[in-house]
Amino acid sequence: MSARTVNTDIIAGLLGVGVWALFWFARGDWTALTATWPNAVLVFILIASLGLLLKALLRPERRDLLAEGDNFRKLVIVAGLIAWAIGIRFLGFVVTSVVVFLFLWWFIGRAVARSETEAPSATAPGPSWLQGLRALAVTLIIVLAFYWIFRQVLYVPLPSGVLI
Repeated sequence: MSARTVNTDIIAGLLGVGVWALFWFARGDWTALTATWPNAVLVFILIASLGLLLKALLRPERRDLLAEGDNFRKLVIVAGLIAWAIGIRFLGFVVTSVVVFLFLWWFIGRAVARSETEAPSATAPGPSWLQGLRALAVTLIIVLAFYWIFRQVLYVPLPSGVLI
């Protein structure tokens, strides 16, 4: 192990408690029915975060935070998820989800194609057009299913945007 190891359970647990607190105290004046689903998710986040903190104290494990994987890929994926979180406010849930998830699929597909070649190069081919169309179809099905479930079954409105 390197000299810069950390207890990742503490970091994840504290981040989870922070996310819980941010959303718990930012809740508006919702009716009991409207608040049921968000409150249940927030309670789950709190319980999972406290469980991580408890595990971190009882059985601490130290790991090198950036030891595995390509740090550039991690940065691009985090940036993509941040863009998704910001974009749903302006473009809506459906459009932003499709665009960002297709980009992440393409980006990860290129990385996999590069890693499968014997001598990785910057010009390694990415996914084919046929794979892209299949990914678009699967992405649309998943995103629209989530949209429908949240809107029609759970009555949780998702941000509307350009198309929906």
